[in-house]
Amino acid sequence: MQVLSYSINLNIRGNPIILKSRNFIPQSIVVVLWIVAIILPTACSNKKNTFSRRVYHNLTAHYNTWWNGNESLKDAVKDLEKNANDNYTEVLPVFKLGSKKEIAAINAKADRAIEKASKVIQNNSMYFNKKEYNRWIDDSYMMIGKAYFYKQDYASARRTFEFILSRYKDSPLIPEIYIWLGLTNNQMEQYSRSEAELEKFRMLSAKETMPRSMMLFYNKVLADFYLKQNKTNEAIKTLHVATNLSRKKSDKTRLHFILGQLYLQNNDLANASQMFQEVIKRTPPYNMQFAAQLNLARCYDVNSGEADKIEKMLRNMLKEEKNEPYQDQVYYALAEVDLKKGNKAQAIENLRLSVATSKVNDFQRVQSSLILANLYFEKPDYFLSQAYYDTALQALPKEHPNYDSLQNKSQVLTELVNNLIIVQTEDSLQRLALMPEAERMKVIDGIIAQYAEEEKKKQEEEMLRQSDLATLGQNRIEQQMNPSGAWYFYNPSAISLGFTEFRRKWGNRKLEDLWRLSNKQVIAVWEEEQTLASSDSITSDSLIAKISTDPLRRETYLQSLPLTPEKLQQSNQNIIEALFNAAFIYREGLFDLVNAEKTFEQLVERYPDTSMNKHYLLSCYQLVVLNEKLGNKEKADYYRNILTSKFPTTDYARILGDPAYVQEMERKNKSVDEFYTNTYRAYQSGQYYLVVMNCDDAVNRFPNHPLLPKFEFLRAISIGKIDVADSLAINLQRFILHYPKHELVALARDILDQLSKLDPSVSSRIQIPGDTISTSSGFETPKVTYVIEPQSDHFVLIMANPFQTDINALKIRIADFNERAFRLENFYISDILLNDTLQIISIGVFKNVSKALDYYHQIIDNEYVFSMLKGKFYEVYAISTKNYQLFYQDRDISQYKVFFEKEYLKKN
Repeated sequence: MQVLSYSINLNIRGNPIILKSRNFIPQSIVVVLWIVAIILPTACSNKKNTFSRRVYHNLTAHYNTWWNGNESLKDAVKDLEKNANDNYTEVLPVFKLGSKKEIAAINAKADRAIEKASKVIQNNSMYFNKKEYNRWIDDSYMMIGKAYFYKQDYASARRTFEFILSRYKDSPLIPEIYIWLGLTNNQMEQYSRSEAELEKFRMLSAKETMPRSMMLFYNKVLADFYLKQNKTNEAIKTLHVATNLSRKKSDKTRLHFILGQLYLQNNDLANASQMFQEVIKRTPPYNMQFAAQLNLARCYDVNSGEADKIEKMLRNMLKEEKNEPYQDQVYYALAEVDLKKGNKAQAIENLRLSVATSKVNDFQRVQSSLILANLYFEKPDYFLSQAYYDTALQALPKEHPNYDSLQNKSQVLTELVNNLIIVQTEDSLQRLALMPEAERMKVIDGIIAQYAEEEKKKQEEEMLRQSDLATLGQNRIEQQMNPSGAWYFYNPSAISLGFTEFRRKWGNRKLEDLWRLSNKQVIAVWEEEQTLASSDSITSDSLIAKISTDPLRRETYLQSLPLTPEKLQQSNQNIIEALFNAAFIYREGLFDLVNAEKTFEQLVERYPDTSMNKHYLLSCYQLVVLNEKLGNKEKADYYRNILTSKFPTTDYARILGDPAYVQEMERKNKSVDEFYTNTYRAYQSGQYYLVVMNCDDAVNRFPNHPLLPKFEFLRAISIGKIDVADSLAINLQRFILHYPKHELVALARDILDQLSKLDPSVSSRIQIPGDTISTSSGFETPKVTYVIEPQSDHFVLIMANPFQTDINALKIRIADFNERAFRLENFYISDILLNDTLQIISIGVFKNVSKALDYYHQIIDNEYVFSMLKGKFYEVYAISTKNYQLFYQDRDISQYKVFFEKEYLKKN
């Protein structure tokens, strides 16, 4: 910069003053400053379209507010590219946009960009006669659209881009906006709209030359368009165009990696190998380089005889210290080699090691667990299949396209495992009960000694666990900085290494879903490969579910044994129900007819007494049907003969003898259902005499129908409405006597308890809940009916105990969180008492359920807000305005929790 000398003559009150200096800024800037000084007094307003005001507002918009906002947006994008994790187990997306949790870290910077751009528009826009005279206004709208896009608020981003198109038709940004609209619609899975926008850009580019960077952006968005629709061949062609246009090393490397993955997916091993070699040559970050090396190993041809060479290379990679964090991926690659060779047993072993060594890479743990679960399911080994599905679901994000189907499969297997464990447990307890006392005590003493040894090991290893926790904290930090994995929850290594190893590393985690054990019930190691259905020995695990007191005392185990006729009868009933449930799960849930037939057969052979086994007849009928489907005619005829000869008057025998009988039963049941529905409606409308008459008619017409108890109950409470209270009491007592195990008995007893506290003659004071009787054979309608209103206003509620938690301090932390993550939103925070032990903090208002759930998911993962609630009771829900009113009137947290998890979490 040139230094100039100058002198300025000033005349103050007739006295000339000469100021001299040798340091000055360039003359061109002096000119600009003089112009600004001249026009500043008249240029601040943007209400008039004058030259001076146009100059002023263009200048201040660009070099002040817009520039700061743009820098903030660029920082946000850099942070996202740096911290967002890539899942190398799947084809990488073209654009690194991060997960919902990862974008929370950039929300503040993106919001600042929106705030700055909005100020430019508000303070500097000069829109006259449908024309904008400030060139930075459309750029500001563009900045807002991009910020919304990176916040993954795609609807707002699209609205902003479309607004620019409609208002600024001559903007030089139009071609780029078409591409951004295409990319936004890709993320929203609205591909027809995306295609239309991208076609508009293509037509423009055919007429005029577009910058290289814009053509690169277009081809990347087009490749993203094809990839999201699984159009692999079209994506490959477009990605090759993009790689030729790209000059940025990291960008070019990523595109080559994606190409390699797509070629590998197409089994084009030669081209895949070439792409991954290109990636390695460019020395990318080590996690990508490592993934490229693994994928290069997968490119071998199974018929080439190179399997041993590839395995040796992978084993050598396991030995390298720098690859220790990536061992899970190496074991997975080894398993893939094994599966190509047809060696399923060795593949299972390597997949187990992959799960066991997966510490921070949830992507890999999920993939290895799912393949293991499927392999065990095919065997079938439903115990281990369920365990690995459970492991996968712990880390699988809910937005995964297969999440619901995998969760359903896991739930079916979990229910099956629960019932099989009941059978195993009760069988073991019965065998132990039948032993001579001395032998029984010897077994129990062995279990106690085993438990004592385990406790000793646990104490010795506690210090090591504390050390592991410190390492875990470091791993979490590394995970945030290292894009090798995401969704950190727990490390379920013990599924492969044994339950003892699991407890040593990760403490006393609740495991009901995976191993059906609770913390107080652990007696011995449950090794993963132990088959719970085995009947050859009595293991300590068979007793676990029954133990609830001191595991070092004999009495703890003796109290669980069925040593009395009553306890033995209950134990047998538990086995009957569990076998029956398991058989139907095999048939209806898993479509495993072979195991369904075996389980039904076990049930009828072990418990042929119909007075004990209420499922005997239905089980025999199922055995006829199943054996006919399986082609076992001899077995089918055997069970058919049992039903037709020993139980000829039953429905099952009649169905087997006359197929038309089924249709007659369906017609009859439909008639009864309609009659009950009409009777119930009469009760609702207060026609109690008609109800009594209909119920008396039902007793005569349908003496053995399953709905008869409900008719009787309706009759009893209708009499309570039209007669004195003692009449109600007599009829309810009769109902309880006739149907002691019916689900309505609890309600009948509750009404009788109320009656006992009242004057028997005051029937008007009897509180008979009219909404507790259902209109079908199912019972119990909820007291409050919550409504689903996805587009209505919502709140997020945090409930905590004010005696355990400083509510004001919690509100301050919530406000801090809002300021950092949602600074553009004007959320209200208020609190109100729910009951004597709970206080509600409400945050809102959110325009719809989507925005409320977005806030919900971000705040529940915020350590700063919830650190003060650790170890204390609290609940967090999203709730609509109408449901909030219903909830506060009802104050039943458990009921709303069921509604929230079903309608909000599972469906969103």
